[in-house]
Amino acid sequence: MTDFGLTRTGGALAATRRRLIIIGASGLIGRPLLAAALAEGRPAVGTYFANPAPGLVPFDLARQDLVEVFPELGPDDAVVLLGARKDANWVFANPLESQEINVDGALHAIRRANDAGARLVFASTEFVFDGVAGGYSESDIPNPSTLYAQQKVEVEQAIQSGGGSWAIARTGWTVGWERADTQCPVLNTYRSLLSPGAVMADDNMFTLTDVRDTATALLALADRSDSDVWHVAAAPPVVRTDLADWVMETSRQRARMGYERVRFSDIPYPEPRPERSWIVNHKAVQNLQITFAEPWRTVESKVRLLDAWFDSSQRLQGPPPHESQDS
Repeated sequence: MTDFGLTRTGGALAATRRRLIIIGASGLIGRPLLAAALAEGRPAVGTYFANPAPGLVPFDLARQDLVEVFPELGPDDAVVLLGARKDANWVFANPLESQEINVDGALHAIRRANDAGARLVFASTEFVFDGVAGGYSESDIPNPSTLYAQQKVEVEQAIQSGGGSWAIARTGWTVGWERADTQCPVLNTYRSLLSPGAVMADDNMFTLTDVRDTATALLALADRSDSDVWHVAAAPPVVRTDLADWVMETSRQRARMGYERVRFSDIPYPEPRPERSWIVNHKAVQNLQITFAEPWRTVESKVRLLDAWFDSSQRLQGPPPHESQDS
């Protein structure tokens, strides 16, 4: 795993590091991204919507104008757009409200960033692929099966046809390191395994990435000047049952854990979900000078942390919240 400092080389990179404006800096990716930027000595500011934190600026993506909140926005800035409603079940149940945030609000902010000459880094998801084959590269054509992924594709297409300087960063499941990271897949798997009736699909595959590596990649993309799509995720892909087994093998709570092995098609979702939408990271590894942590090592480290939290509090028990693919 790399640290937050990167050697930035190549003709596609900017001469100086841009100031970061992180939309959605109170989330799983936003918090470590802001911390990484500040650790580099880079000017950076973050926004929040529902989860205030010291130093963050309130911003409603669906209701406020980006330039009114940041009137000095200009070519020396990079807007990293993380803010979205990411729970696919909630998006499906609330199509109009989610469209307002995930598409209309995002596109308005993107246009304002373009008008100001700022660079854009947009966080998308490996969910944009249908999950039939797996191992998707940046050149593969999205074919989303969920409304949430359809919304991401709509924004991706608008970015690609809208000009300006931009990077689309597709992520998968992201592992965070704070108690507030309630959408961390390792945390949610740990909690599920402690709950009665847990099921795990043995044919569901996805990527699993240490959020610190995600932050490193996003910082690198903020400083480039080319416009392109990037897959930002660790390798190899992870099978859902393997993730559960890794958690159980590592945890001191293993005697209390268990699950039933099922097929992905047996799990009732309100709309079809991709079984194997995992993405490959060759381009990011080769061009961004990033070495992603191996998924099993990330799981091992997170489970040690979860065990320590469990020992100090029983709050890790109980059913998990809805998981998010790229929060």
